[in-house]
Amino acid sequence: MPAVAILTSVHGPFDPRVFHKQARALAAAGYRVTLLAPHERDERRAGVRVRGLPPPRSRAGRPLLWLRLLGRALRLRADVYHLHDPELLPLGLLLAALTGRPVVYDAHEYYRDEIATRRWLPRLLRRPAAEAVHALETLAVRRLAAVVAVNEHMAAGFRARGARRVVAVHNYPPLALFPRRPRAERPAPIAVYTGLLTRERGLEIVWRAGRRLRALLPGAEVRVVGRVDWAGVDPAVPRAPERWQEEAATHLCGTVPAEAVADVLAGAAVGWLPFQPTPNNARAIPLKLLEYMAAGLPVVASDVGVSAAIVRREGCGLVVPPDDPEAHARALARLLSDADAARTLGGRGRRAVAARYTWEAEAKRLLELYAELAR
Repeated sequence: MPAVAILTSVHGPFDPRVFHKQARALAAAGYRVTLLAPHERDERRAGVRVRGLPPPRSRAGRPLLWLRLLGRALRLRADVYHLHDPELLPLGLLLAALTGRPVVYDAHEYYRDEIATRRWLPRLLRRPAAEAVHALETLAVRRLAAVVAVNEHMAAGFRARGARRVVAVHNYPPLALFPRRPRAERPAPIAVYTGLLTRERGLEIVWRAGRRLRALLPGAEVRVVGRVDWAGVDPAVPRAPERWQEEAATHLCGTVPAEAVADVLAGAAVGWLPFQPTPNNARAIPLKLLEYMAAGLPVVASDVGVSAAIVRREGCGLVVPPDDPEAHARALARLLSDADAARTLGGRGRRAVAARYTWEAEAKRLLELYAELAR
């Protein structure tokens, strides 16, 4: 079977989309898959050969990582190269020119919009940086063999920019990771947020709504399972985890491996999506939303874009104004205190995912693309 080299400089080797979905699907189909990523060691997992490169200590060290990735990728002599970060597009163009092999660009985000909101960039540089990345993407996708986008809207945008071949492969959850589990008649009143939490994803709302939830429903708890990024957050919001626990009944739990998310959700009663209005948030379908639904959890979601539309259409939760902590707190309290309503909404979400939002169906699109490229 053909050899595939997957490259990332930003994501860890066991990222849900990069490894658990795409790399594993290709390996299961018989492709010889090597994943090059920042990692402390080489290892083999689920049929995927992981080749670690020394992680850079800062952003300034990233160019050295890119050179190492290029050298390793050339030595692999793969039949197809698959890139997961826009900063690797120059490498992709070089790989295509030097090897003559097909190179695939996998776009995870609307990067022009996302970069324009990055707090670590000086404000005056955000828009020029965003436009530069957009221009680089447009140049590259006209020359690379294919683009994999995370939804049909993004795929249409790449087609309009002249991409040669575009496939939408949604970032849906593998239903096999979320088997049906018996739920307690009266589950513990725990709301959960999973994944990266930033200002744009509702960090300040979590703090303020958590404080109100503590007053509305004593004994309720919020668990944030993922990394917290404090860039641009109101200085009045405390950084100390102890204060979050004492004043907002919120536990900042840190990260867990992707394969442990289902167990985390099994211990919760409600999934929370407090995203704030940004162009990226409005158009994206957050994986966490579909994971909540797959786990049978009812959802409290901000009234933002596609994610709110899914919650409304599937009848799987409550939609509230994004910037209203009182509304978030009251919706959480309502579902945490009404197990019957929560069970009904959660069941609808689970059935919707099984019918329309599974990775098992999306993997077929990826494999069809590779069948064309690897001929």
